[in-house]
Amino acid sequence: MRLAVISKTTMPSEALTSEPNNSRYDSLRAIYVICIVGFEQFLDTKPLHSFCLRDDENDINYGQVEAGSELGSLLNVTFLELSKAGGVVEKRIADLLDFFLGNDVSTDAKAYLKEAQMMTDEQKLSSEERWMLLRKDMARVDRLAQMEYAVNEGRETIARAALLKGLAPDFVAEITGLELAIVKRIQAELN
Repeated sequence: MRLAVISKTTMPSEALTSEPNNSRYDSLRAIYVICIVGFEQFLDTKPLHSFCLRDDENDINYGQVEAGSELGSLLNVTFLELSKAGGVVEKRIADLLDFFLGNDVSTDAKAYLKEAQMMTDEQKLSSEERWMLLRKDMARVDRLAQMEYAVNEGRETIARAALLKGLAPDFVAEITGLELAIVKRIQAELN
């Protein structure tokens, strides 16, 4: 049996963040498990069977999500029985087979298959190519950090100007989004 575990990066929607018995599900990420078997696992004739996570203790099905949500289930397990796939293979099975045979998945394949293919393609790169990708990612993270720093500096500049005009620190904190302690520190620096 070949098995792949692919982690999707989206966070669960509000529909999945209920806290029965003080359980915390809001930090869980969706997981996809694809099991391709060369034998008959199930008694019917369908080649593809999909299952999702369910919390029986609290009677919550995490495969049921509000319409429009990006996230499906928190845990998706799919079994593909090759012995039943036969001659005509439906689209989802064809996409899975393309992925596991090392072929390019189709442009309309599920997002998690495209992501998994990108991850495995990166593993095939030479060390120089991987270093180039790493540098590109590091540059992107650096740009984001610079932008966040600039936004914070802008907020502090606005806070200084507002405090010099005599506005109350709690009001300045509210309009700038800065913590009150930071606004009070800026006020102390101005005095």
